[in-house]
Amino acid sequence: MGATTGTLDELILRFRSFYKEAHPLYFDLVVKQVWLEQQLTYNGFRRTKRIGNGIWIDTTFGQFMRAGVGMNHRVITASKCFTPVSTYLSEFFPEFLFYDPFKNPEKYQYPYKNVHLDHLVFVYEMDNRLQLLEEAERLSMSYAEFVNWAINWVFQHNADIGRDKYRLVNGYFRWPHIVNNDLKKGWENSKYNFNVK
Repeated sequence: MGATTGTLDELILRFRSFYKEAHPLYFDLVVKQVWLEQQLTYNGFRRTKRIGNGIWIDTTFGQFMRAGVGMNHRVITASKCFTPVSTYLSEFFPEFLFYDPFKNPEKYQYPYKNVHLDHLVFVYEMDNRLQLLEEAERLSMSYAEFVNWAINWVFQHNADIGRDKYRLVNGYFRWPHIVNNDLKKGWENSKYNFNVK
């Protein structure tokens, strides 16, 4: 590999600098998208799921976005990392619905300095994901180091409990991550039951 301007090492540094800026910006978009979605009500009730609310509610939301807002939310939500990252919001911000992130951005700051979105997505289905991320932050693990460490942790954990609770998925259509075999389809929706005032 090479680079058209400067050296390959210089290009690596430019990519790294760009993504260090981009990841917190994307996190901020996730926070604001989910917060705005949570402001909608249907017959007086707040949505408790991002998807699977029933055909009429989900269709109404799509029509609201296209006809009312005039833009499609999928520009942000279609990313394969949107849902994994959004599942952390209730844990990162227990008072998620108490403040408006547009007016109080300081309440929704990305909680890590070294750990970035790739780390979050890789372990988002794991029961002890926050502990793993804290260890990665404490040891300043790069993404590659974290993946190697987390996979070894999974192998040891599966051996300790005598079954494959976790497995690695690294396919074309799915973001590489550890799958929790105990989770049921749609488990992510439970992460949107935010505390309300």
